[in-house]
Amino acid sequence: MLEQTQREKSAAIAAFVAVTRRGWEQAFADPEGALDLVLQHQRAAHVPANRIHQRWMLEQIRAAMGEPGEQGWDWRLHPEDVERVGEALQRLEMIDTMPADIERLGVQ
Repeated sequence: MLEQTQREKSAAIAAFVAVTRRGWEQAFADPEGALDLVLQHQRAAHVPANRIHQRWMLEQIRAAMGEPGEQGWDWRLHPEDVERVGEALQRLEMIDTMPADIERLGVQ
């Protein structure tokens, strides 16, 4: 089913990924503006929120991204990233074993 969705909606998926990347880059470039926007939407949806926690979450994502290189952030999925996540999911008992076919994720 996922393969079929990928084949049939590849342009929409690529557009979504590009917009998501741009959104994170803009959030990192203007964290206070990003926090304002997120808090505005949370309050409009009556979702409890506070700026301190939202700032902490944004900082955690920023730290996980590392420093951008000359060409910006490296958005590729690397084998060590997959291994690290897999090990964490196993420790949390969310998965029993790593899938054998992770290469289809486009790991580089």
